Amino acid sequence: MRSDTSHDRDGRHIRAQLIGSNIATACDITARGRTPLFTLCRALIKEGCDPASPLHAYRGMVRALTIASIGGGARLTVRETARSRRPSGCSTWMR
Repeated sequence: MRSDTSHDRDGRHIRAQLIGSNIATACDITARGRTPLFTLCRALIKEGCDPASPLHAYRGMVRALTIASIGGGARLTVRETARSRRPSGCSTWMR
């Protein structure tokens, strides 16, 4: 684990912070892009975090999203329509 500062009090949940629409940070790792939380999940696993760890994403003090496991989040991306590039759901991430 990279840092205890990004874990909730019980030590089991990774606490991420959402900044704007394209930045997420946790455990001294910052992810930027169109899908920052899914990108962050992949980076956390690469740095040695347990793939079974849940992630709680906050905007300020308000929990905005929960990912059941960073391993599951690492396998996802946002599917966009070819015409409008608007999100149409989630799909499996391909490297």
